[in-house]
Amino acid sequence: MDGSCNKNIVVFGFLWLLTLSDVDLYIYSASSQAQCPRNTSNRLASWSPHEINCCNWEFVVCSNITGHILELHLTTPPPSELYETSKFGGELHSSMLDLKHLNCLDLSGDDFGDMQIPTFLGSMASLTYLNLSHARFRGSIPLHLWNLSNLIYLDLRANHFEGSIPHQIGSLFNLIYLDLGNNYLNGSIPHQIGNLSNLVHLGLGGNDFRGSIPHQIGNLSNLNYLQLEGFYQFPKDGYVLMSTSIENLHWLSALSSLQYLELIQVNLSNAFDWLQVLHSLPTLRELHLSDCPYFPSWIQSLNHLYYLDISNTKISDYIPTWFWDTIGNNLLYLNLSHNQIEGELLRMHINTTSSFAIVDLSSNKLHGQLPYASQNLMFIDLSSNLFSGSIAHFLCHKQEETMMLEVLNLASNNLSGKIPNYWMTWPYLQRVNLENNYFTGILNISIGSFPCLATLNLHNNNLSGNFPTFLKNTSNVVSLDLRRNQFSGRIPSWVGQRLSNLKILILRSNKFTGPIPHQLCGMSVLQILDLAQNELTGHIPKCVKHLSVMSVINSSLDSSISFQDVYIDALLVVEPLLLKGRVCNYSTILGLITSIDFSSNELSGVIPIKLATLEGLHFLNLSNNLFIGQIPQNIGNMKSLESMDFSRNRISGEIPPSMSELSFLSFLDLSCNNLKGKIPTGTQLQSFEA
Repeated sequence: MDGSCNKNIVVFGFLWLLTLSDVDLYIYSASSQAQCPRNTSNRLASWSPHEINCCNWEFVVCSNITGHILELHLTTPPPSELYETSKFGGELHSSMLDLKHLNCLDLSGDDFGDMQIPTFLGSMASLTYLNLSHARFRGSIPLHLWNLSNLIYLDLRANHFEGSIPHQIGSLFNLIYLDLGNNYLNGSIPHQIGNLSNLVHLGLGGNDFRGSIPHQIGNLSNLNYLQLEGFYQFPKDGYVLMSTSIENLHWLSALSSLQYLELIQVNLSNAFDWLQVLHSLPTLRELHLSDCPYFPSWIQSLNHLYYLDISNTKISDYIPTWFWDTIGNNLLYLNLSHNQIEGELLRMHINTTSSFAIVDLSSNKLHGQLPYASQNLMFIDLSSNLFSGSIAHFLCHKQEETMMLEVLNLASNNLSGKIPNYWMTWPYLQRVNLENNYFTGILNISIGSFPCLATLNLHNNNLSGNFPTFLKNTSNVVSLDLRRNQFSGRIPSWVGQRLSNLKILILRSNKFTGPIPHQLCGMSVLQILDLAQNELTGHIPKCVKHLSVMSVINSSLDSSISFQDVYIDALLVVEPLLLKGRVCNYSTILGLITSIDFSSNELSGVIPIKLATLEGLHFLNLSNNLFIGQIPQNIGNMKSLESMDFSRNRISGEIPPSMSELSFLSFLDLSCNNLKGKIPTGTQLQSFEA
């Protein structure tokens, strides 16, 4: 068997069962006819029994000359719609050894359910590239793996590997890339790593290594990426990142090709001449440090840096005036967040000559007026500081210039006054977060000011007036959060027509009046609809059944909620869901959550039967309204419900028997109504308190 698959020769010699998600893959050996995979996922649509030449299959690379299988790229790279639902996994069978010419095996991003790496992988001598990162392997790394002397690339990061790194690792002389980061490896780092003279990338951070860092790493003269980190301790209630003290960094000065250096949670206070060591690295471009109580003045001489991360490093100091004129001019990325940095920045420009620069000064103690921003900034985060006053001077500093900014986060400061109409020179803004400030007045912003807007968060201010009309032309908006303001008037019908891409609409805690416009039913991708704590009247629109995403039981929703290749993260703050009297934050799985909250309004009439067709809805709150009639008999169709609150209404009749079919229900409140009769029998309902 030679590992080729031309014509009707044996396709490959291994059995691999993939049963995760909806993928079932069987590949058999010892057959003159290729048995291709049975596959219910489109990922493997090309693996068809009608195509016996597996070189035409996706993820398979063959030699153009011999037809031998050379590469298998069965990876699931995040973020993607496939990431959570179509990961490969299952069992790796030893008949893979029949792939005698395989030199590349990539299983990264898959899910192997905490299985151990099979020892036979260490016998696949032809491998030069092996990537098992982010694939949920567990246990010790088999010793045989270090016998793969032809390996050039080895990536085992972000698994659950335990035990120590054996000294045999020093025999992989051909390695150029080695990453063992973010596992549970312990013991000392073997000095034999210093034998890997061809290494360009070495990642060891996020493990439980003890002892000193071997000076033999200084022998790796070709290294341009080095990641070291303090060790982790794992008590029962979680993990704690501990600081590792280093006394000698002289070996670092020998790494003349180093461009990336990460020494997170590494205490350098006892290291001899470490400042001189850093100065001796002429090619250093990216530096990550921690445990710096004062703003490091030695950075002034590192004017070749383009990436500086000294976030969460306990800095309790001022940003020196020289910083923005020297280092700041060249930086592509600056992160000083989560420190105790004080002072004003009014006379300083956050200035950079680099295009697409990123500046994060969030979670500090900076105060005074906002600083000016340079034209080239792409991302600026000044949230969770003590900035005060108006934002007018920030917005209109250079009105003759077009600003390149895409992300603006000024949340959780003491900013006040009106939000001015100076946005026309900021046409590329996609994400704007002004929540938790003291802005007041009506939003008189010109229509067309935000042509690229994707998320807008004005939560918890004192803004007033009608629903903002400038949003009419922001058809790309994915998330809109206006909660806890003083907006009033009716919710306009054009919201459901012009903002058809909304996935999150939060208007709670305002003074909106009138009925819920039926046009909202046309928002086919809406996942979170929160109109609670307003003064809305009328009935729930019967067309609610047309909320497509909520109508389908679907676990394949993209959990990152993407827009234009930008992913919503901490900047998108969604009202936490209230369950069982506690606050539950679902931000990490936001794309999987669907919710309707109409509570604390003056809505009336019966609860429409069509509401129960929303089989994909997770959270439903209609409490504290004026609803009458009975609970819909088909309420049991809402198979995904985890929380339901109909309390403090005028609902009568009996609890429908179908409610016992809500097997995921963990919170139910029907109190303060006119219900009668027995509670339906069912394991789930019987577990609730009366």
